[in-house]
Formats: sequence, C-alpha cells, structure tokens
Amino acid sequence: MTQKATKDHQKKYGKDPGAFFLNAYSATLALLNAIEKSGSTKYEPIRKALETEYVETPLGQIRFDRQGDAVGVGFSMYQVQNGQYVEVK
Repeated sequence: MTQKATKDHQKKYGKDPGAFFLNAYSATLALLNAIEKSGSTKYEPIRKALETEYVETPLGQIRFDRQGDAVGVGFSMYQVQNGQYVEVK
C-alpha cells in the first residue's frame, strides 16, 4: 500500500511526497472508512466509527481513541550511538 500510494503521488505530481504524506494518507483512509461504515457524514456517527473500526493504512492497522489519538501506530525517537541508530525508550 505504501509503495502504491508513493508511486501514484510521484506519477501525478512528478516528485516525491513530503515528510508527512503517509500520515495524511492514513488519516484520509481512516476518515473515508468511518464515513462508509457509519453511513453518515455527521460528527457523532463518524467519531464512533473512528473509535471502533480498525482500518488498514500504510502505517499499519489503526483506529482512534476517545481523545482522537491514533491507536496502533507510534512514534519512536532514535539516537546515533557508535555510528548506529538506536531507539530511545
């Protein structure tokens, strides 16, 4: 899915997507899925669908919690140690 989305973007715009392309693409997929599952474009049905429905995205399978934070994806910080990237925990 990631490769297809990136290639489609390159084909349409003639350049690589920006740093947050996959995040925006994933959020859009989640929203479209919520609209489809809820059968509505109203806030409450969409919110409920976002909280209860997992959707496959380039970032993995995600849904959203009551605060609107994505569940199923994370953020990692890395540090260079001895010339190698090491995840900071």
